[in-house]
Amino acid sequence: TLEVIVVDDCSSDGTPDIVAAITDKRVKLIQLKENSGPSGARNAAIKAASGQWIAILDGDDAYEQGRLQRMTEIARIRSADMIVDNILVVSEELGKNFPMFDSQVFDAIGEITLPRLMNGTIGNTGYSLSSLKPIYSKSFLNEHNILYDESIAVGEDYMIFAE
Repeated sequence: TLEVIVVDDCSSDGTPDIVAAITDKRVKLIQLKENSGPSGARNAAIKAASGQWIAILDGDDAYEQGRLQRMTEIARIRSADMIVDNILVVSEELGKNFPMFDSQVFDAIGEITLPRLMNGTIGNTGYSLSSLKPIYSKSFLNEHNILYDESIAVGEDYMIFAE
């Protein structure tokens, strides 16, 4: 069952009103009482989630249609607790979405090991692999007591990816 948890981290963009206009009962809103940054907002959603998989999507990212279904199927086949693919970046400035990494470069990476993750940026994109948005098995996160480190304001994705 799909569930979408939107966390309003004290934004000024009308998020509660936008979510209130959505009639699909699978869309839930969490309104934080004080701004807690990306790690706090993500942790609130992870704790509230009831599904088998956790997928994070920031306002400047996008998923291709069918992404989550494709990724969970691959994770099932490989018995993986985490899986990642090449995410789309939303460019409001350019008015389009584009892959974070060139497809040929990304496809050549293969399995992402900790040393590969720590290797820095890929090609001349300026993005590192830790900028990708993996999906995580909720049971794996719970078993290993893994959440985002709320003391980290930048690089929180890197830390949870490495853990």
